[in-house]
Amino acid sequence: MHSTWPNAAKYLESRDRAHKRTQTDFLLNHPEVGPLIGLGNEYVASCLLFLNGRNMSSLKHGLYICDLIISFTRTHFIAQDLIGQGELIEAAVLIRKQMELQARLYELVKTNESKKLIRKTPNIGELVTQIRRIYSPYSEVAHSSNPIHLELLGRIDVDGKQFTSFEPVYNKNAFVTFQHLMFTVIEFYYWAHPFLSDSYDDYDAGAAQRLIGDFARHLLAASQGNQDENG
Repeated sequence: MHSTWPNAAKYLESRDRAHKRTQTDFLLNHPEVGPLIGLGNEYVASCLLFLNGRNMSSLKHGLYICDLIISFTRTHFIAQDLIGQGELIEAAVLIRKQMELQARLYELVKTNESKKLIRKTPNIGELVTQIRRIYSPYSEVAHSSNPIHLELLGRIDVDGKQFTSFEPVYNKNAFVTFQHLMFTVIEFYYWAHPFLSDSYDDYDAGAAQRLIGDFARHLLAASQGNQDENG
């Protein structure tokens, strides 16, 4: 690869180093995210693993819902990695995708005819938390329709002038993007908890409530701390 595609190799090596540097900077600047990452990951993974090996075809829209839960879980972990690596635009696009996916989950439990939803954009109004208020700016990021959001690429200072970095760098928007990803975990709980409780007698509702309660307390404390830090 180095001899045949030297520019690609050079870029990828530089990007990989930047990812590691940015991850370190993110955690150093926000040590409070450690417990949030662990608790959020544990809740999302616990829902998926609870369903592992179960036949959901007997549930209303069960196969569709199963695929969406798997997709939500995979995307959660990918987006989290991207945020740590400084790839905030890519993470933002996935956060928007998570919001739409969750809206579709709400739609599916309300309708008996999923065919009416096919090829229609999920109704964000179905979301029950305030995360729906950030859907519009996240759509602007996904559509590249507003240059202000390109600040998420990261800026560097050279001789007192601001330039866009060719490679990922840590910037202050990282925590806000991370915070919004964590909000999707709360939103997922509001859908998943009643769905799993109603569908399965062996679902441990108490354990899930304790886990998400601990997660929510850490998220609130981290959010307030970040606001105080930024004045």
